Amino acid sequence: MRTKKIIILFFVFLGILCFGIVGYMIIEGWGFLDSLYQTVITVSTVGFEVYPLSDAGRIFTIVLLILAISFVAYSASQFVSFIVEGRLNEFFSKRRMKKLLSELRDHFIVCGYGRMGALVANNLRSEGQSLVVIDDDPEMVRKATEEGFLAIEGDATQEEVLKRAGIERAKAVAAVLRDEPQNLYLTITAKALNPSARVVSKALTEEGKARLEKVGADTVILIYNIGGDRLSLALLRPEDLDFVYIAHGAGKHIVIGETRLPPNCRILGKTVGKAGLKEQYGIDLLLIKRENNIILPGPSDTLAEGDMLFLMGEREQVMRFLRDRL
Repeated sequence: MRTKKIIILFFVFLGILCFGIVGYMIIEGWGFLDSLYQTVITVSTVGFEVYPLSDAGRIFTIVLLILAISFVAYSASQFVSFIVEGRLNEFFSKRRMKKLLSELRDHFIVCGYGRMGALVANNLRSEGQSLVVIDDDPEMVRKATEEGFLAIEGDATQEEVLKRAGIERAKAVAAVLRDEPQNLYLTITAKALNPSARVVSKALTEEGKARLEKVGADTVILIYNIGGDRLSLALLRPEDLDFVYIAHGAGKHIVIGETRLPPNCRILGKTVGKAGLKEQYGIDLLLIKRENNIILPGPSDTLAEGDMLFLMGEREQVMRFLRDRL
């Protein structure tokens, strides 16, 4: 029963009590306590009289009794309706959820609906992808459902829960649970149930990353490393907008970085061929953004102040170029 309706019924009940008290005080001339007592035993259908009632008092008691019985009958019907409708809604909601889950194919499973899980889910939805969210917190499940996602309450490291999410038919799993051991167990379980499903997991430490890769995680993202890189880059070189990690392996991190050439950059006026990006740093210049123009660079293109360069290479090499360019 909704809170608003409960509050309304409570005030209606108080209104009936006040009606009875005032009525007995006026009609019978009784004091407050006697009037309250007579009203309560009448409303509760006890049927006892404090004092002998006058004819007017009896008629008033009949009216009061009809009001009380009507109120009780209405309240009971609302309570039963709440119970029945709630159970029916829960029943049909579960059936609908089960049907939708059974129809999923090549979908994504997002395990954990914290800040990162919510971001991943929204990004996948914006790309038109089918997905299901798993979280063991009922509040997070409710939040995900309200935001329009299929959501399952349960421990994502358990086979039964993953099977409910259709792991055997899933394309990929995002392991963004609260800690590394959970993501580790999730990776093991997911790969055992569907070896072809891609598992992308977050990690907090290098050791955790190594363990996740060892048990089969296809991609492991070191959250704090990436966040630290972006923060330090924004502090030291705010003109270098961002890094996007596109691959990793054998201790190497391949990134795409953006940087704007400042007035005192040492490669200004040089051609791409003579700037030495590939020869000295081992990085590739993907494109140049000059004002509103996009240039696919060739060896003879000249670099100018304010050019936005999009570079690809190992993170350390790109960072070395950014240090050396002035």
